Amino acid sequence: SKEPLGDVRADRRLFEDPNRTIGVRPYSWQDPLKRIHWAATARRQTLQVRAYEPTTSHQLIIFLNMVTLPRYWQGTMPALLEQAISIAASVAATATEMRLSVGLLANGCWPQSDQALKVLPSRSPDQLMHILEALAAISVLPTISIEDLLLQESGRLPWGATVVVVSASLSDELLAALLRLQAVGRRLV
Repeated sequence: SKEPLGDVRADRRLFEDPNRTIGVRPYSWQDPLKRIHWAATARRQTLQVRAYEPTTSHQLIIFLNMVTLPRYWQGTMPALLEQAISIAASVAATATEMRLSVGLLANGCWPQSDQALKVLPSRSPDQLMHILEALAAISVLPTISIEDLLLQESGRLPWGATVVVVSASLSDELLAALLRLQAVGRRLV
């Protein structure tokens, strides 16, 4: 992840989360004075500093394209759409099992609404249920192209988030949008 502080324990000690103290260790001349643990220093009669747990954040944002044919006005292929929805649900289920923060955005809309479907990222135990309910209720007609949705929402996404795009069709416009996001440093799947 590109985020230095977060929720999941990291393997390397490149960044440490000052909110998660895991113990104390002897002072070294490279340690800043603000890390000195004065109570432990008094007990051991030698300078001690706080040791912090290295962490990183992992967020996954799923973008679902409701368009199954090259142009939305050509209609919908129900089998392909069902497969795309199933894949998005499977990715969300896997992410919640891994205790990742997961969210869903789709170019379909809520019933009786003209707004694109959006379930904000969360690690809540109920998050998978919210995503599955949204996928069950989503309308087939797209409100916006997936390319425009990706570019519009990418500025609002957390920087270290991984973007997963589930689409039954790959247009040149979608490919261009994905390459543009990759060029600015977004992680795409």
